[in-house]
Amino acid sequence: MPDVTICSMQNTYSYALIKLLQEAGVTVLAACSERQTVTTVNAKQETVRQSVFSFVQFRSYGMENDGEKS
Repeated sequence: MPDVTICSMQNTYSYALIKLLQEAGVTVLAACSERQTVTTVNAKQETVRQSVFSFVQFRSYGMENDGEKS
């Protein structure tokens, strides 16, 4: 079992997998990015949108005690 993993996928599946990994003592991270988008109109009058995603940081999921009372 890894000590740390990155998890990014469909929300419902992610939630269940993250909970299982955390219960096994694994730190689960999400990659955070910044999106820069440029929108132009080409010669055919079509809107063209280009996005660049730049990595910013890793963020830990804070679900360790989600829904549990101490």
